[in-house]
Amino acid sequence: MEIKALLKKLDKELLLLLKTLNDKEWSRKLSFKNITVKDAVINLLQEKIYAPPENNKLTGSEVIKRFDKQIDLDQKGLNSLDKEQLQIEYLKRWEKHQHIFYALNSQKLLGAKYYRPYLNILLKGLPAKYKYVEAGEGDVLKVEIVGEAGNVWNIKKENNRWMFCEDGAYKALIYIDQQIAWLLFAGLIDSLEASQYYQIHGDRALASMIF
Repeated sequence: MEIKALLKKLDKELLLLLKTLNDKEWSRKLSFKNITVKDAVINLLQEKIYAPPENNKLTGSEVIKRFDKQIDLDQKGLNSLDKEQLQIEYLKRWEKHQHIFYALNSQKLLGAKYYRPYLNILLKGLPAKYKYVEAGEGDVLKVEIVGEAGNVWNIKKENNRWMFCEDGAYKALIYIDQQIAWLLFAGLIDSLEASQYYQIHGDRALASMIF
């Protein structure tokens, strides 16, 4: 599915979730930000170029109405973005939505439909991230995200640069549970504190640079 269509579906999933909330859930704090669920959704509205000024005095039902109206308007704004910009937008929006889903104990965005595109976009940047990491010629890093949305990514140091390669012998291998992967990649938890959720085989220093 193209990213633009997926972005709309992502917003629709949030809208469906919001329609189920009671007052207590609207007031629930996000785990990694000192704001409520309602404040987080209002912030999403305020960042849209079509949205009028908002404030946290809006009721939950008013927030839902405005967010619903915003979804279609937002699609017009996406028409001016190229493929790379759409991918960056997806990364940002998925994380912002996931903060809300996470606070409400919903696993919806961690399914393959929405989470795998996030991981694919994010991890295609592995060669650039490892650009200045010291390694021997032919060394391979293997990254495996374990779970429904997971996949395997391999990069190899060749001709003084990192590039994606086929699966094979590795210098370092890291398994990361998908439940914790987004938290690690977004810098929301310390990699040492979350070490029970991933395993490293081979060159630990090389694998750890992913964080």
